[in-house]
Amino acid sequence: MHIFIVFSLFIAFTTLVENIEGKRVAICQGDRQTISCKKNRRLQIMTATYGLRRTRNKCRNANRAVSWCGKTNNAKTKVIQLCQSKQDCELFSSNRVFRDPCPGTSVILTVVFRCVRGCNKNKFQCVGNLKCIPKSKRCDGKKDCKDGSDEDNCTTVQCKSNEFKCKNGEKCIPITKKCDGYKDCSDNSDELANCPLKCRANQFKCNDGKKCIPNNRKCNGNTDCADGSDEASAICKIAGACGVQQIKPKLERPDCPKLEALRIVGGCDVRPPHSWPWTIQLRLNDADTKTFNHECGAALLSESFALTASHCFLSSDNPKDWKAIGGRHLKDTNEANNQARDVIKIVKFPNDGDNILDKDVAIIKFDKPMTINAYVTPICLPVREPAVNDECVVAGWGDVQETGNEDKLKNTVMPIVDTNKCNGTEDLKDQITPYMFCAGFQQGKNDACQGDSGGPLMCKYRNSWYLQGLVSWGVDCAQPMLPGVYANVFKFVSWIRNQMEL
Repeated sequence: MHIFIVFSLFIAFTTLVENIEGKRVAICQGDRQTISCKKNRRLQIMTATYGLRRTRNKCRNANRAVSWCGKTNNAKTKVIQLCQSKQDCELFSSNRVFRDPCPGTSVILTVVFRCVRGCNKNKFQCVGNLKCIPKSKRCDGKKDCKDGSDEDNCTTVQCKSNEFKCKNGEKCIPITKKCDGYKDCSDNSDELANCPLKCRANQFKCNDGKKCIPNNRKCNGNTDCADGSDEASAICKIAGACGVQQIKPKLERPDCPKLEALRIVGGCDVRPPHSWPWTIQLRLNDADTKTFNHECGAALLSESFALTASHCFLSSDNPKDWKAIGGRHLKDTNEANNQARDVIKIVKFPNDGDNILDKDVAIIKFDKPMTINAYVTPICLPVREPAVNDECVVAGWGDVQETGNEDKLKNTVMPIVDTNKCNGTEDLKDQITPYMFCAGFQQGKNDACQGDSGGPLMCKYRNSWYLQGLVSWGVDCAQPMLPGVYANVFKFVSWIRNQMEL
């Protein structure tokens, strides 16, 4: 049986001396003592032992012990757990805290420590070697401290490198959802964390990112942005604003006298050519023939970005497999006004649902900017939801179902259909989500078709054309009571602007 001698909590002796290793403190059994450092300094434990180190000592009644086992226990690990990297630490020399090496004998807790400079507020201090690491590496799932202390006591979720961790630690979200204009974290930290200045749909953002101005003050001859970007844009020199053509389309002509006769399926080519200068052709590489072939349409948003349908990239979402061509009229023949660009970035709007055609929007970036001119001009982003009475047109190089003009860009007037009415159509019943809308004629005849996907449905307000929709999906082409379904671009304006600023 081990007999433990309990001494009264009376401090009879405490030594504290300096040596080349640091400060030494000896705490008699049953006593408490605080070791501490000055402000901005932290404790580093050098050695710690628990046992009778000397036959003669000044601890009360220690010399009266008749038997001593001659051993000491290494208590460094325990003292490090209690004190390392703290500014102040209270130690209790007790058999209840440290294992007693000499039963029945008074023992001493001896600690050698030094005070080292602490890390600044943006750093985390490793427990073992007191190394300073960035706080961002704390609880990131990787051991950056040799002892792994940066990953100890982590109560929040661990996020991957391509994820953003909500500030409250409740969940991880895809990095693409950060600053996309939608609240994905309950504390809204994904929209507050270093997000760029956001402007409303009817505003222009200065290139320096410091100010939003109304769209009607862009290109008005007065400099409203400190960097002059509102008057320096190339489009100001060419057309005065987005969505304005130098080459005006002729929607009524002898071979297509009625607007209703203008259609992609059925075959009326765009005249004069290049009168929809924001229509971009996307061509996909055929691995077998090593040629780029027509795949989808897109709409030019700026010198460097275009918008298209996300489902266009089901075959490949590798930017190296795609080329974008501006100033195009002929489907497969190069023209003097063509501007071919490599695609270097494809960003699809996040879609966590089962319907791959919901939120059918993607933005692409070119390897170098397009030259803005009469043949290549950006279209405006929409400022409101589509309305039934809007004057709209859709254009593309898609399937004409053997009705002619398959080698040219075609267009058709396309009236907006009430969403409730469209959702009540037998073959489309309850399939139209808030991110879609319908357009077409009750009798059919006019419609986009395969190969027109991602192309623009543009609506005219006042004197400018706006990108109201993107060709998305439908049931067959140009059939009665089966309008086409379009991605509702207005729902994505904030996300689009953010992507263009990255």
